[in-house]
Amino acid sequence: EPFWNNSQKMIQVDIDSTIIGRAKPITIGIVSDCKQFLRQILEEAKKTQKVEQRDWLDVLAKSKQGYISSIMKKAVKDKVPINPQRLVKDVLEFMDEDAIFISDGGDITCYTIEQINFYKPRPPLSYLQAVGMGHLGTSVGYGIGAKLAKPDKQVISISGDGSFMMNIQDLETAVRLGLSNLIFVIANNSAWGMLKSGQKLFVDKHYLDVDLPNFDYAKCAEGFGCYGEVVTDPNEIKPALERAKNSGKPAVIDVKTTWTIP
Repeated sequence: EPFWNNSQKMIQVDIDSTIIGRAKPITIGIVSDCKQFLRQILEEAKKTQKVEQRDWLDVLAKSKQGYISSIMKKAVKDKVPINPQRLVKDVLEFMDEDAIFISDGGDITCYTIEQINFYKPRPPLSYLQAVGMGHLGTSVGYGIGAKLAKPDKQVISISGDGSFMMNIQDLETAVRLGLSNLIFVIANNSAWGMLKSGQKLFVDKHYLDVDLPNFDYAKCAEGFGCYGEVVTDPNEIKPALERAKNSGKPAVIDVKTTWTIP
């Protein structure tokens, strides 16, 4: 079911007329370049009378704070296997303020997006993810490209175990190029998490081909010449990241996380 109420008006703006109304019923369809549309609507907005909505804004602020508190309550727990929320929190707290950050995967990207706005706003073009295109397996390629483009910046990614496996072979490229302070963090829940979540919610836990073996990505990384480390204790996440940073090599940190539904 949609998150909006039945009286909500839907306006869709798209440069391609064939897209208008394709995905959901709309009230008004506008065929326009989005930049031109925004210019015109901003001019129109200047003509409208300001409406005082302090009470509503206070409700939103309170709701947002409650949301943040509910997330952070899970993110500070020392549970084993490690909560994905805890992993995301520790990585975001560890990385340099001007680091280039990458998220790759299904569930773990959801958990990352939950928290990324809790912290100081990131510089432009410093957060890379391919969720809008539905891609998996981008972390290694994005990481290598980002490091080559900005060799003085720390580059760090969080990915799921399934998505990381898609392009793990390019760790060899990172080693051959002599890249360092390039850290790949894997949220390893031994599952295709989003598919498993769907099978739990919609097909009464009839799981089919969603569980992955308890693979040691750290040893695989070492085979390519990277620094590799497995983390099972949440209190070792930041120390492991520090060791990876100081290794002088591309690094893979394999963090054993629990599977949960985002």
